[in-house]
Amino acid sequence: MSFELSDTESDDPDEICLETDNTNLETFYLIWLDPHVNTDKHHLEAQQRLRALISHLVTFDDVDTCRKYITQAPLKHYLVLIVSGQLGQKLVPRIHHINQVINIYVFCANKALHEKWAKEFQKVTAIFVSADDLISQIELDNKYRQKLAESLSFNTFNFNDVQAGQSTVGLNGQFVYNQVLMDVLLRIKYNKADKSELIKLCNTQYRKDPTELAIVKEFQHHYTSEKALWWYTRDCFLYKILNKALRMQDIHVLFLLRSFCLDLCQQLQEIQCQSKIKVYRGQLVSKSELTTLKNSLNQLISMNSFFSTSVSPQEASAFLYSKYTSTDLERVIFEIDANPNVVTTKPFADIRSQSAFVKESEVLFMFGSIFRLGSIEKTGDNIWRIRMTLCGENESGLKAVLQHMTNEYGNKKPNLHLLGMVLWKMGKFHLAEKYYQRMIRELQFNDPLIIDLYTDLSSIAAMRGSLDDTHLHPEIVPADLDCYLPTHGLYDIDEILNELAKLQMVVNVHRDQWRYLLLVDQNVKTGPFTIDLITPHIGINKYDRIDFDVNNLFVEKDCTKHLGMRVDITYPPYSITLEKIVDNIQKKRFYLLAGDDNKPCATVIEERMNKMITRGWKQIDETLPPVVPNPGPPSNIELTPVPKTSPVYQKIFEKMKLTFGGNDLKIISIEQIKNAELESIYEQAKKVIQKQTGLPDGNQMTLFHGAKGK
Repeated sequence: MSFELSDTESDDPDEICLETDNTNLETFYLIWLDPHVNTDKHHLEAQQRLRALISHLVTFDDVDTCRKYITQAPLKHYLVLIVSGQLGQKLVPRIHHINQVINIYVFCANKALHEKWAKEFQKVTAIFVSADDLISQIELDNKYRQKLAESLSFNTFNFNDVQAGQSTVGLNGQFVYNQVLMDVLLRIKYNKADKSELIKLCNTQYRKDPTELAIVKEFQHHYTSEKALWWYTRDCFLYKILNKALRMQDIHVLFLLRSFCLDLCQQLQEIQCQSKIKVYRGQLVSKSELTTLKNSLNQLISMNSFFSTSVSPQEASAFLYSKYTSTDLERVIFEIDANPNVVTTKPFADIRSQSAFVKESEVLFMFGSIFRLGSIEKTGDNIWRIRMTLCGENESGLKAVLQHMTNEYGNKKPNLHLLGMVLWKMGKFHLAEKYYQRMIRELQFNDPLIIDLYTDLSSIAAMRGSLDDTHLHPEIVPADLDCYLPTHGLYDIDEILNELAKLQMVVNVHRDQWRYLLLVDQNVKTGPFTIDLITPHIGINKYDRIDFDVNNLFVEKDCTKHLGMRVDITYPPYSITLEKIVDNIQKKRFYLLAGDDNKPCATVIEERMNKMITRGWKQIDETLPPVVPNPGPPSNIELTPVPKTSPVYQKIFEKMKLTFGGNDLKIISIEQIKNAELESIYEQAKKVIQKQTGLPDGNQMTLFHGAKGK
């Protein structure tokens, strides 16, 4: 029996609970749009049956609310839709292009009536008039959908960077520190509070799914380490949430599941393959992932999740011919040669004897397994064949780096302090602070380790605001509010820093009460530029948008915000949603955010554009509507002035005074944004505000609630 318990640590999960960043622990969302979905008895009965297939079920009875929910879904989540015939005819054309939408089922009373429009959309799987037939098809398709959930997640290690002395920075750093992190997680002793928190988390996730709740209860009372692989291969919550946590690098879910992961590792070691073997894996990968693999030939990659393979190439490639394809996905077959003599800590094994599905041929590799990319070629049937060889940690160039990390962390006591140290080194300051604070709560008040923990917390806080005492050039410190961070409280600056670190960008962080200013590549000839992030204040509407402005250091102060790029990060996970901004930075592309009608800055904008182009940046266009769309109902699109006598106005005004200090602050106006279509008409809304205020750059002064000294 694993889940080894320590009697010296807290038993109360509520005292040390650390929230996960995911409201849905699984990858799939089931969305049902029907005017009777929550009122008809038969629809309500079907909901219970559907939750047994996809636990996260969300229902809607109007098209606009449903469409908005779909458009805000995180990129690496998958949406399965059930739509009524009439509402589906309105919704499907508006969301069919969204990559997250993978299947659409039409459930209606008249199949013939809706076949004509439905056949125009590739993602419409079928039309049903029977709830039993609908549910049976969704259950059948789940097997193929689960393959999508096993999407590739990996890190690369480039030997050329080792020779250049960059073995633990940039992409190599992610590779190395991920190995260290997983090693530390597996070595931390499990306690009652951790298991209680895991069960509580699962009970919350599956509170509306009695079938899965029963399995959670069974796991809670009857799990044994000898059955770890059986539980992993069972069609239940463990497989789903563990693989998503590994793929998304949800550290806290992995922290709670670490004992289960250790049991899996130990059982794989017990049945480790004893001779060389060739295995295969069919995979749909994005074009960008394939490009990364092509650029990593003869280098190493480590898999962030368990890597399931088959001894049969036919079985492995069967999924590649399924209906779950899109223009962004490429079909890939991995061909892997594995020699058990080269592995030491990352076992692999044929798990048929331990699997819940004995008939399936499966060879499972431990997460963190390392492979060398041998070749990539496209076959005649448009499938990319990628040949890899399993490697150990003794690879030339990698061995010394990992040995250095082992010397630094391997001899330390595996506890939350060590976990926090690794997260700190990885740049995950927020998570590091959380685990330090968690350990402080677990220790006795007179434990000498508390002093070390508080000392480290002070150092982390100083690093997060490392430029607080630095006087940056005034031209890159705009005085007015420029852009907003999300208002829901899950935003983490570390996620942005991690994304930029993937490009090996050097970022200095200036932090104060109301914003972050990221100074990027200060010493690079083609830089520097800034990313200005403004924190939200009282009364800000949830549809606020965030601008990332690329502000060169040598531009006049009041005209730095007309060139840049824009991305919506209103919903997590930000490391995923930020791919657009990171891609634009990497490719040196920028937008013209303000048009030529802005006469006072027209000349400066032109000069600014020329400077950007001279430095190798390329202008790209945003697709904007020619006019502000008809707002329809008054509550749909409007900017409503907040009365000066209202409590909301006074709260915002006092907050602004407190933030900026002094009594010289003048609020021109405060507008409450009520705009469900704000993302698509943002630029036109700015012009409306300019007209209302008579200011050349009115959006900066009023759309974002204020300005200093104007």
